[in-house]
Amino acid sequence: MNQPSDTFAQRTRRLASEVQRLRDWAGGDPSRLGPVADALIEVTAHRLAGHAWAEAAAGAQEAVSLSAKLLAQHGPVGPYTAPADAVRSITALVHLALIQSAAGLHAQAEQVLAAAFGLRTQLSRIDLDSQLEPRTVAWALLAWSRAALADGRVADANARIDAAVALAATDEEFLAVDVDRAAAEARWAAGWPEPSVEFALRAVERYDQRASAVLQRPSSTPEGVLERLSEPLFGLYSETADRALAIGAPGLGLELRRRLVDRLGALAVRTSVAQLQLVSALGDLADDLRGQQRTAEAKDVAELASSIAGDTEAEQLARRQRARLGSPTSWSSLPAPDAFGVETGANQPTGRLAALRGPADAAEQRRRSETEAELARRSEAARADELARAERERADRAEAERLALERESAERAAAAAAAEAERIENRRKREERIAEHERLEQARRAEQEAALRARVSDETPQERVEREELERLAAELAELEAEEAARAEREAAELAALEAQLAAEEAEREQARAERAERERIEAEELEQERLAVEQAELERQALAAQRAEAERLRLVELAEAQARERAEREEAERLAREQAERAEAEAQARERAEREEAERLARERAEREEAEQPATEQADRGGVEQDLERARAQLDEASTAGKRRDVRAASEELVDMLRDRYAADPEQYLTEFLDALDQLATARWQAGDWWGSRGPAKEAKTLRKAHGR
Repeated sequence: MNQPSDTFAQRTRRLASEVQRLRDWAGGDPSRLGPVADALIEVTAHRLAGHAWAEAAAGAQEAVSLSAKLLAQHGPVGPYTAPADAVRSITALVHLALIQSAAGLHAQAEQVLAAAFGLRTQLSRIDLDSQLEPRTVAWALLAWSRAALADGRVADANARIDAAVALAATDEEFLAVDVDRAAAEARWAAGWPEPSVEFALRAVERYDQRASAVLQRPSSTPEGVLERLSEPLFGLYSETADRALAIGAPGLGLELRRRLVDRLGALAVRTSVAQLQLVSALGDLADDLRGQQRTAEAKDVAELASSIAGDTEAEQLARRQRARLGSPTSWSSLPAPDAFGVETGANQPTGRLAALRGPADAAEQRRRSETEAELARRSEAARADELARAERERADRAEAERLALERESAERAAAAAAAEAERIENRRKREERIAEHERLEQARRAEQEAALRARVSDETPQERVEREELERLAAELAELEAEEAARAEREAAELAALEAQLAAEEAEREQARAERAERERIEAEELEQERLAVEQAELERQALAAQRAEAERLRLVELAEAQARERAEREEAERLAREQAERAEAEAQARERAEREEAERLARERAEREEAEQPATEQADRGGVEQDLERARAQLDEASTAGKRRDVRAASEELVDMLRDRYAADPEQYLTEFLDALDQLATARWQAGDWWGSRGPAKEAKTLRKAHGR
């Protein structure tokens, strides 16, 4: 298969080459720097669309500097400023603010955005919003929302990100994903958990549509494409899984966590960053499983994470902090001028949580049942192996004891046989000696008898003594033979007793073995009963945990419904308050208009009287001035009646400019009307959202009243 090309990198190189070509062509000539700045802004925007923050930073800073120089070429910012120069400068500032926001420099980003918004306000008479790219406006609102959230202004962050949601809906790169992630984070900080999860799920869906097909075949994907598409993967899936688990949707949260592990497992063979993220994701999955009372599964996952981590440094594997749900907060939509004319409230995601939650819970329940069955099978096999091993050990011990007993019995038997053989041999030798002695003695007695018979008549006393001695020895020999026979009988009896004792000992050992086997059988039955009791207790704990999780989910649902009711009531109260304020404002405007008309009537009467006393030429000049003033007053009245705030503001500014000159020429005649016009201009700017600009005319009116003692 051919490796896909990196079209993003190819376009980046083409745009960078175009910047260098234009820079060489301009050669430092200020009149030729416009195309260079435009090319810089284009390549920076392209890099930002692909999250190439580091590469975009240098170009963004240069674009800001160059666009500021081009903006200042035609003098101070004002009515003669070219719209193209203003749009270029605002776009460059927004790009720089987005890079700072992505780097976590939210305060600096807000300062840069303030400069961009200030330039836009300063040129409010030029319709710049329609000339800005929707992507640029969405980036500005995104960075502005992040800055507010980092500063703890949760309501401002939600109002600003709402305006960015509609603009980013059709983006083909990462902008739509970034805006949905920021909206999910803002909703979570505002204590709106389920809307936050809806935004996060839509961000996951959009990211998968963009990157899933490529990430599933990382081996055939260029490294640049892989790094760019995998950059949001870990943060997006981890945050979404965290929030799904927090609102009581464990099936959906665990499914997202497993999908993240699968993706990172495929990427880990290509990048070391993905390997570290894989270890972190496995750690999160193990924590979640432990939270669901699935300790055996959590142990397996934790062991897998440890085996992958190996000798990785501990600081590289720091556990990720999960965002806590904020306190319930409400907010109002941004005024149209602050929202760049974007209609907020549109394109809000709904239905994804309800559609995905049930199937994910069912799939996770099936997975849990299958895993529990597998664990039970493995546990049963382990117990069977343990019992078989214990049985083998018992059999080995019994066989060893039997062999030892047999060896001992054989040794005793051998010793007894040796003793018996020795006794028999000694007896044989003794019998041989006795027989030899008897033979010799018989021969000697025969000789003696023969000699006695031959010399019976000639026996001497000495011979008689010898004969009697021989008879005595014969008697002793007979006695010895009798004792030897008795000893032989005793030894035979002792041998029989020894054999009987050995047989009794063997019977006792056999009985002891039988008793030990019975005890081991009873112990095995007791262990099995304990195991069954533990399993029953574990099942009861799991059921109790499931009941608690369901109760917590119902509590969160009730809390969300209560928050929705409270939000609706609060919005209704705010609507009524706005209507009341608008009625009061309309009444005040009517009173001001009546007072102004009365003042104008009096001024006209005074002017008519003065005109009657002046020469005809002066009357003609004053008549022209009065006609201009009348026209300006009529325009202001028409704009006030129509209720168009921008037209009211423009008419008020024109009237103030005309009255300022008249007041300088004749302070007494035009002071009152000039003060009223300044007050009305301050009010018009405030209502149009230019709070800072309203301070100028209000301060000028205050100074004049103080100077004239009013």
